[in-house]
Amino acid sequence: MLSKYYNENYAKAQLDLDEEGNTFSKISGLWKETKPHMRILDIGCGAGAVSNELVRRGHEVYGLDLMKEAVTRAKERGIHAEIYDVNDLPLPFQNGFFDCILALDILEHLFDPLSLLQEMKRVLSAQGYAIVFLPLHFDIRQRFRILSGKGILLYEHLWYDPNLVSWNYFHIRFYTLKEAERFIRACGFCI
Repeated sequence: MLSKYYNENYAKAQLDLDEEGNTFSKISGLWKETKPHMRILDIGCGAGAVSNELVRRGHEVYGLDLMKEAVTRAKERGIHAEIYDVNDLPLPFQNGFFDCILALDILEHLFDPLSLLQEMKRVLSAQGYAIVFLPLHFDIRQRFRILSGKGILLYEHLWYDPNLVSWNYFHIRFYTLKEAERFIRACGFCI
């Protein structure tokens, strides 16, 4: 069911927009090139717009995504991408395999984000690090939207697709900063 939703609904409406809005600049302030040839996992890699720059820099990038079209585009960019539903764990990699893991705006889409974080910890090397992004549904603008009865959908998503409604919204988890910090630390990560 989830695969069908993302391949038939989300891919058509969001994939091109994701590619435009998600580039390496999104992570550039957090990026640490700890060695010249790093093994990187991009979970929910989409079309590879962020990881494309990492491939260009000579890193070996693996990508997982649920959408067929996204994986096709990512492979064209030199990413070792495969169709994979990260709700079906464990991840298909050995312990300590990666130097860096990207989980950019993915945890809010998952039924069990805690289990994915635990798996990320398992496949990350002892010296490795992860970059995790979560949308802030509770900033001051969103609070005013919620208080005025306009719902929890992010205003940016409505700007791109005014037909979104709560029953077809792709975010199923909504984090406050403290909650996110708590569950990320619960998996053994330092922030």
